[in-house]
Amino acid sequence: MSQDDDIQHGQYDPHRLIFHMSLVGVVICALGILATMIALSHRIGWQIFNLHIDVLGDYLRSPLAYLYNVSLLLAGGCFVLAMLGLYLLRHNRFTLMLSLAGTTVGVGIMLLGVYPYNDTAAHHMAVTFFICTTMVLFSLLVLCRFSHPYLCSPGLWLASLLGIAASVLLLMELAPEALLQHQCPAYQWCYTALLMWWHTLMTMAAGIGLALMARRLLLERNPTLG
Repeated sequence: MSQDDDIQHGQYDPHRLIFHMSLVGVVICALGILATMIALSHRIGWQIFNLHIDVLGDYLRSPLAYLYNVSLLLAGGCFVLAMLGLYLLRHNRFTLMLSLAGTTVGVGIMLLGVYPYNDTAAHHMAVTFFICTTMVLFSLLVLCRFSHPYLCSPGLWLASLLGIAASVLLLMELAPEALLQHQCPAYQWCYTALLMWWHTLMTMAAGIGLALMARRLLLERNPTLG
């Protein structure tokens, strides 16, 4: 490969970094959640959906809490790397804002792994930070649909709208520490817990959407790479 080919090939590295790291982060997070859910569901059955998703990282209640927390650390790190690729892409100012917002989301995911459910005060702050940062990212993606529609697909836009709704409703549940200490009656659906599961799913969907966005930009620049 000639030097010119090497330079041209390297121009697509940020696209690949966004695509692969976003997908790897989502897969790691999904597998960590799924494995921990299966282990805990053997004890409590369907009531697992009546618990805050954070409880999966509770070392006193979840048998695979360490796996859940490590998966959050790895997934958050992958997302930070993906946002580094988005920053290096320098496509426009909007992608720069998305990269900065996405980086804070990745840091928030890592903080959830560092401060598990057992560490009540620190975990509450980490949850608050994570929800606020995801709401900023979701809001930017919704605006992106109107200002740069080719960047934000309809699916990503819908996931962002649902993510904003979940974030707002969760923030309303934060005071005073209800997000952590709220206890739901047995055999009844827990509103706050369902919101947290919903918010988590929308965050993962946004990660997949950002990966596909990077792939679209890559194929627009060089269709032969598809």
